[in-house]
Amino acid sequence: MLKRRITALLVLIIAAGIAYFVYGSQIKTEGTLSKYPFRLGLDLSGGTHLVYKADTSQLPEGQIKDSMDALRDVIERRVNLFGVSEPVVQVQHG
Repeated sequence: MLKRRITALLVLIIAAGIAYFVYGSQIKTEGTLSKYPFRLGLDLSGGTHLVYKADTSQLPEGQIKDSMDALRDVIERRVNLFGVSEPVVQVQHG
């Protein structure tokens, strides 16, 4: 029982030491920049929004929906290839 408590205390002390050094490397002090600043991903820094307009003037009326759905699938696969979590790829008709 005593061995578990000592191990738990040692783990907490090590975790606190690591947290202190990570936090200390990220904090700006007066007049200086931090050595290793945090980098926010797209999801935390506001994300991105793209709008593609397809020229469907050469397609017959019955094939537009199928073509747009196929295009959406291709774009979604390409976005997911890079590991973007929860991308939203939508087709707007009209």
